Order: sequence, then C-alpha cells, then structure tokens
Amino acid sequence: MKFFENTTTGKYIINSCEEHAVTVNNNTYNKTIIILSSKIIELENAKDVASINAKILDLTIEEQPEIVVIGTGKKLAFLPEDVKFFYENKGIGIEISDTKSACGNFSLLTSDNRIISALLIVE
Repeated sequence: MKFFENTTTGKYIINSCEEHAVTVNNNTYNKTIIILSSKIIELENAKDVASINAKILDLTIEEQPEIVVIGTGKKLAFLPEDVKFFYENKGIGIEISDTKSACGNFSLLTSDNRIISALLIVE
C-alpha cells in the first residue's frame, strides 16, 4: 500500500506499508520501529503489543509529541491499560489501529505539521 511521495525535507514520510515491512523515506524496515521527528529507532524484540515496555514508551515521547500513533501489527489489538494510562498521565493523545492504518494516520497527521511520533509493530 503506497502512501505519499516525499516532497518535503526534514520530515519522515511513510512511502509504503506492507505485511512484513514499512518503508520510510525510501528505507525499508522489517522490524518494529519508532518514528520521531529527528530519528527512526529499530526495535529488535518488539513483535506485538505485549512486548511494549516502559523503555519503549519513554522512547515514543522523547520529543514530546502531541500524539503517538500506534500500529499494533496485522490486526488491531487492544493495548494494556498501563500503556493507555502512561500517555493519558502525560497529556499525550494516542491513535491505535492496525499497522497499515497507523501508517496512513501518521502520514495524515504529520502533513498538518504537528509533532507526532509513531510506534509501528512489524510482524
């Protein structure tokens, strides 16, 4: 599924999202990633929502985003309550969907020049 052509500089643009990979700024990632304004972090052992831990949560808010977009993998999965509370307590909004939908949501939200981060689980 192709999303947007990268026509801006200094931003991460999701080019495509396939079943086992996400392509950002023409670089393909086959692992779960966190996209921040300034960098992309690959996560070795985050294969599902159950593997989201405090360290991963802290990485997603490193740049104080307004919203964190979370892609839960091939299918929508419910986040543990402590993950929801983590963001709620920090005043950060979350958008939760399957990873393909999350890629589209991220692209849409970043086109509004908002500070967004994403946690995209790639299975």
